Amino acid sequence: MWSPSRPNNNSPQPSPQESSNASAPRNPVPSVQPYKDGGTYIGKSIVIKGEVSGDEPIQIDGRVEGPISLREGRVNIGREAAVTSSVRAGEVIVRGTLEGNVTATDRVEVHTGGSLTGDVTAGRVTVELGAFFHGK
Repeated sequence: MWSPSRPNNNSPQPSPQESSNASAPRNPVPSVQPYKDGGTYIGKSIVIKGEVSGDEPIQIDGRVEGPISLREGRVNIGREAAVTSSVRAGEVIVRGTLEGNVTATDRVEVHTGGSLTGDVTAGRVTVELGAFFHGK
């Protein structure tokens, strides 16, 4: 007999399948995905003042002031980005503004609308029509 002051021992127990589903969220949050190639993304509102170094690719859409060193990695400077830095990387792709010297083991590309002010040392350099480059 059931009583409000006494628990009912005859209550049905959930099956193992039901109990595992009961703890799972009903509206799961999507998992966080790494940026494209598993690299790092610096968003439009982010400002970094200091050294950036590592091995993975980096996408910059914000502001960076300070040296960037990615060994053989790729630095991709987005259209809205403003970078004041010396850059050492495998590849440097400029669509925004970069002020500083660049050393790339593979290539440097300055795309239409992009601006690079500084000296460049690279295996290959490409400056598209409509891009700005001032340096040697």
